[in-house]
Amino acid sequence: MGGQLATGKSSSLKRITQDHPGIVQISPDEFRPVHPKYLRS
Repeated sequence: MGGQLATGKSSSLKRITQDHPGIVQISPDEFRPVHPKYLRS
C-alpha cells in the first residue's frame, strides 16, 4: 500500500490485517539493501 503522508495507510493496513489474518506484509525498505543495484545509486 502506498500513498501520501497522513492519509490513513497505517489505519487501513491495521484493519486489513484484522480482517484477513493470513495476509503477509512486505516492506520494500527491507529488500533495498539486498538488491544488486542498491549501492550504485
